[in-house]
Amino acid sequence: MAEDRYIMKTLPSTLVTTSNNRNEQPMSHDEVRLAHFGKRQRFRRNFSLISIVGLSCTLMLTWEGSLALLQPLLLNGGPTGALAAFLFVMFGVLLQVLVMAEMASMIPLSGGQYNWVAVLAPPAWSNFLSYLTGWITTVAWQAATASTVYLNATIIQALVVLNYPHYDYQRWHGTLIFYAIIATALFVNTYMGRVFPKFEALVLVLHVAGFFAILITLVYLSPKTASANVFQHFINGGGWDTDVESFLVGTVTSMFAFIGVDAAAHMAEEIENAPKVIPQSMIIAVILNGSLGFGLLVAILFTSGPADDILGSTFFFPFIVVFQTSTKSVVGATVMVLL
Repeated sequence: MAEDRYIMKTLPSTLVTTSNNRNEQPMSHDEVRLAHFGKRQRFRRNFSLISIVGLSCTLMLTWEGSLALLQPLLLNGGPTGALAAFLFVMFGVLLQVLVMAEMASMIPLSGGQYNWVAVLAPPAWSNFLSYLTGWITTVAWQAATASTVYLNATIIQALVVLNYPHYDYQRWHGTLIFYAIIATALFVNTYMGRVFPKFEALVLVLHVAGFFAILITLVYLSPKTASANVFQHFINGGGWDTDVESFLVGTVTSMFAFIGVDAAAHMAEEIENAPKVIPQSMIIAVILNGSLGFGLLVAILFTSGPADDILGSTFFFPFIVVFQTSTKSVVGATVMVLL
């Protein structure tokens, strides 16, 4: 079986002779799956369903992203368009995930999309298409990482401005914070690799708990706007010829909140019982994160005041101002943002 090609064929048995001794050792189901494609087990399979759902949800960060991108969401569509676009995108992502879940169950390899293409494409086109797919996926993940870290860096700067009004904001400060976040992520993914799955399970709990903490605070403390201002208020802030064009442009912003939905597929060779767990985790992550994101989007639209005021805000992230208005406290707003 060639090591440089993906070959799908049925093995004559589920036994393999190890290099350390002559005794036959049974292969696990996951190892048999890898052997079908000419690959050997290289990583520890220490991710369970809960930990991989935690990884997927915290990579997507749907409800957090909906808050951070509140202003762009309202620019093309307003409150009504934002809600419709979110549901539209969530439905589309769910359909996409159903296809990817099927692929991941058949071909549970960490390369994800480029492995699927390499196996399923016509032999004459397999190398070229898988190479192209691999680079597109790599560039997409790099762009997603850069944009997410940039948002976090600028949110930290916004918190500094909120707590220290005389702080002299400089763009290069944000760049240094950007690299500090990258260094922290690198440390967690390398030196904390052994406990990473447990860490992700904990982060999933914090992800859900943070949602309820923000939701309850907003609903209980904030003044509410009329339902007509949420469900019957469309804004074409981009100056497009029709509202339909404005709505479609607005859906691009909602898509950002679902980036990373394929994360589980790229951890395939570190997940126990990958053909079953990966599809489950991908579907659960979309439904869970989508539900939390839509719930918080409704809450923030009802408690943020007139949409025109948000669009006219000169502050970095208007949702921070909404938090401060709700709690009537800079410290309270800071704590909510840190959640």
